[in-house]
Amino acid sequence: MTLATITVALWVAVQPAVGIQLVGRKGSSANTSSSGTSRTPLTNHDDIEYTAQVSLGGMNLDAVLDTGSFDVVILSTECDWACGDVSLLYDHKKSHTYEEGTLIAEQFYGSGSTESLECWEEFDAGFGKRSHQVFWKVFDADMSLLQESSFQAIVGLGPPQSSIALAQLDEEEAKKRLSSLSAGTAAYKEMEKTAALYKTIAEHAAEATSLAKNLELEAFSICLGKKAGSDGYFMWQDTDPNNRPNGMFRTVPALNDLYWSASLSDVSLGSLPSSQSEQPTKLGCHDGKKCNVIFDTGTSLIMVPSTAMKAVQEALDKWRDISGDCTKLSQLPDLVFTVGGEKVTLPPQSYVGEIFGDLQEIDPALHRFMPHLRELGNRQRKQADGGSALMADGSEEDDEDYDWEGYSNYDWGYDGSYGMFGGFSDNCAPLLMTLDLETDQGEAWLFGVPFFREYYTTFKFKQQSAHPPVVPESISFATTDEDCHPKETSSENFLPQSEERPRLRVDAAKLRVPGGSARGWMLPVEAQRFPLPASRFPQMQMGKMILRMF
Repeated sequence: MTLATITVALWVAVQPAVGIQLVGRKGSSANTSSSGTSRTPLTNHDDIEYTAQVSLGGMNLDAVLDTGSFDVVILSTECDWACGDVSLLYDHKKSHTYEEGTLIAEQFYGSGSTESLECWEEFDAGFGKRSHQVFWKVFDADMSLLQESSFQAIVGLGPPQSSIALAQLDEEEAKKRLSSLSAGTAAYKEMEKTAALYKTIAEHAAEATSLAKNLELEAFSICLGKKAGSDGYFMWQDTDPNNRPNGMFRTVPALNDLYWSASLSDVSLGSLPSSQSEQPTKLGCHDGKKCNVIFDTGTSLIMVPSTAMKAVQEALDKWRDISGDCTKLSQLPDLVFTVGGEKVTLPPQSYVGEIFGDLQEIDPALHRFMPHLRELGNRQRKQADGGSALMADGSEEDDEDYDWEGYSNYDWGYDGSYGMFGGFSDNCAPLLMTLDLETDQGEAWLFGVPFFREYYTTFKFKQQSAHPPVVPESISFATTDEDCHPKETSSENFLPQSEERPRLRVDAAKLRVPGGSARGWMLPVEAQRFPLPASRFPQMQMGKMILRMF
């Protein structure tokens, strides 16, 4: 059965892995400290995503460790070429601890979908083996990016409650549809079966043992190297920030049980260096406006509302007008905001950089998040062919009348890359994606990889006997040294210090739509596949929004 989908997600890939033994990178191994923390190397892939090497059933896999999703999903040899190099994929026939279930699921992502089978496996997360861990074994995929991906698995470390809430949402929607139908009709009988099925699915989700619960995971952390091309580390069972030296960490409460998020306010760009009297540029979440930010280790860039993107562009145009030099990004203002009552800043390298390569070959789904790339790709084609570029609506571009809707002042480089700030030839551009989403906690923003390059970030669970057993408690962050260890700093020097760093270069061909997954359906293998309720995901799992059309 083919499902046509319209998907808006937040990332560049697929999802989790399975039974997992963290074995480090390129022959290195995860180091376990005397405190029990397992420090696992992360390999940098073009400054777009980071993977940890894991082992399942004796087979090594590269996995994305993703706080923006909650399932463990593995690409298997049964998926064949659709999931990439078959020699690198998981083969259950080589495992003596593999167990197969009877449920199948379809996961939807920004760049496509996968079909998978519920299974169980023994794995080791670097600090002790665990048996009978549930995972989803992918046996088919409609996602072209997998054929050249740098990973074979994604380990979802989002709150386990997300999975339960997702199933309960489907159950409630099915009940609503059933109540709207006339009893005794064929439609009623069919929906009655569907409602019963979703009730079973919700109960199954509540009974499943999450990765965090199976690992008895109390806290984990991530730290990425600041310099372009540098690797990072993932810390399993990390030290509680409350047991660190005073002043080392800033801790904020988790906003809810569904994803790693916190309240957000007062987002702005600092004053431009040559205009001392000018006030900071307000980007959003001011004057009592309710906002929240999701912390997602699986998203390559920062995601902001489109109004904030426009404000950033206008501020950069002003900077250009006062002779800003894009080879010296430290002269640009910091991105300043308040998270959970704590002031935080990100340097210019977090939101400005270079995009190079063939803009006509980018993932089409990316246009939703970086809409200016479509027009830029058309202009690139026009420059190469000497003809008129086609606009998004199919019309031809008129150079004299085209206003670029806030994306004016681009300069094309010899390699086909582009840059804003018309007079420059060094191809700088905002490295931001747009996200327009209102949630129960207000306007949503998302901090991806750039945040974790600046701050050692610890995610702490609240352990409790009540259901659900593992829920988010807090998110803590600290500045780091060159080896990705949190630093002791005074209160006045907590924020990262300004420093000159080369701008980040991002290959347009490798930019992918961000996104954790949404489980599309979950049914017994031999059962009829009932259509899902159409309203799945207005609340969004980890900020991923999915609309399905059948």
